[in-house]
Amino acid sequence: MFNKKKNNFIYAAIDIGTYSIKILEAVADQGTYTLTKFHIETPSEKIDKKNIQKVVFQALEKANLSAKDIFISLSGQSAVVRFIHMPQMTEEALKQSLAFEADKHMPFAIDDVYINSCILQKKSIDKDKMSVLFAAAKKEVVDQRIQMFKDFGYNVALIDIDAFAVFNAFIMSEPKINKDESFAILNFGSTYTNTVIGSGKIPFFCRDIQIGGEYIIKEAMVKSGLTYEQLISQSKDNEQIKEESLRMPIIQLLDEIRLSFGYYENQYGATVDNVFVTGGFSSFPGILEVLQDALGVNVLRWDPVETFNIGPEIDEEKILNARNSLAVAVGLLSRTDII
Repeated sequence: MFNKKKNNFIYAAIDIGTYSIKILEAVADQGTYTLTKFHIETPSEKIDKKNIQKVVFQALEKANLSAKDIFISLSGQSAVVRFIHMPQMTEEALKQSLAFEADKHMPFAIDDVYINSCILQKKSIDKDKMSVLFAAAKKEVVDQRIQMFKDFGYNVALIDIDAFAVFNAFIMSEPKINKDESFAILNFGSTYTNTVIGSGKIPFFCRDIQIGGEYIIKEAMVKSGLTYEQLISQSKDNEQIKEESLRMPIIQLLDEIRLSFGYYENQYGATVDNVFVTGGFSSFPGILEVLQDALGVNVLRWDPVETFNIGPEIDEEKILNARNSLAVAVGLLSRTDII
């Protein structure tokens, strides 16, 4: 991960969500990483195709970045990831067969997407095969994002996928991972829950579940008859509110999480030992207890920001209060293999 890098390299990560844009800038210098700029833009309306350029421009203006190289990511229906087993071959041979193999596993027409791959393990459970990751992103979306930032005066140096960015952030913040244990990472966004399952420092499963904090909170408000402020206040010390208001709306998400765990267990013969959660909704009172009780495994919250130094230009209290929402942006900054 930590290969030879440029000293004093300034770069920025931009996470475009459904309801907010998170921007982080960092300086990399001899293996030390310092955050120098931080901004969250939360417009009054949902971010979509109609207003994305306006909102991104406003966010960049307020962030006042020094960096011109930026890292971005995609999620949801714009990108697809597949983990497959293939006959053993070299990386070069895999690249040559990329389009043919991807066409068998991707829901998009090959001509409509950019595709990439990497070998995760030279030997999978089947010793005659290797574990391979395929990723595809719609050309239309990628080209539009690149052009948008180019118009704003920035160079898109990296395009990642949200789930992998979250995984990279976790690996960087948890360097002493037990290679013999499997773990899951849940990043609760407003619209999606990024789900990644890995072992050691390798991801073996990822999925964007189309249920996020917004849906759960709205359903909890309807169920309890409380306002958002009342729900938070009473969830802090009322066990009944935790059980009734949270458990029912979250049950659909829990079913999807269990389905993901089951698929991983069937494919790799291993169970998930620990679950690590982040994202804005992970701070909601009682959510960890509900998850742990329902999933039957240890559920822990983790801090994506802790591995970075915080520069004097940043309000430390402000960024620490927002840290649960910064996993994707931090994960993009963690892509030290390209700097």
